[in-house]
Amino acid sequence: MVISRTLARTLFGDRIPVGEMAEIRLVDSPYVRYQVIGVVGDVRLNDWRDEGDPAMYLAAAQRGDNEMRLAVRTTGDPSQLAEPIRQRVRQRDRNVLLADVTTMDSVLDDALSLLREVIRYLALFSGMALLLAAVGLYGALAYHVSQQKHEMGVRFAMGATRASILRLVLRRALLLVGIGLLFGMAGARPGTALIQQFLYGIQPLDLSTYVDAMLFIGVVATAACFLPAWRATRVHPIDVLRSE
Repeated sequence: MVISRTLARTLFGDRIPVGEMAEIRLVDSPYVRYQVIGVVGDVRLNDWRDEGDPAMYLAAAQRGDNEMRLAVRTTGDPSQLAEPIRQRVRQRDRNVLLADVTTMDSVLDDALSLLREVIRYLALFSGMALLLAAVGLYGALAYHVSQQKHEMGVRFAMGATRASILRLVLRRALLLVGIGLLFGMAGARPGTALIQQFLYGIQPLDLSTYVDAMLFIGVVATAACFLPAWRATRVHPIDVLRSE
């Protein structure tokens, strides 16, 4: 028999398994001794999220199964080869029934259909949460800046420039946003553990995802601080003080 790398490591440890004997019990069969003649790489047999399932491969004549699977690699449209393959099999043995012809894309679609549905809803709700967070952040910061109009008017009256006022407002607000982002990142780490089983090919601490989210929040926060402060600096200081 030929065994996978994981099975070789499980049965023989660090020893070279080629030439070794292994006693295997197949389904509804007694224990049988097989000689290992080769080791192949791991494949995902049961779950696409597994790193690799222990596997063994026997010649068809050793098993005598009534059911086999035929896999064909193509370079064009696989559906166009179904009938030629069926004819070739029929030429070898007219008693063989070739059924359940499908493409690997269809197999993957069926295996991932539930996961894709879950991810679609997760993306929808996470997008809504990000939008609500952005709207709430914008409103809170805009209100916070508008409450500083009186201070801006006093600073203008004492000779401060518009650029210095804008820098002061942005520095104060973005400091609060930075602290909030640090707490948010700390809280996001345990949250990713809840959806880690739905991640494939992406690490839970994916740097680009965190950077994109922080940049988006940063842009929203900057706009929320800059626009009210900029409007306040366009008004005469006397009018700002009088409005308070």
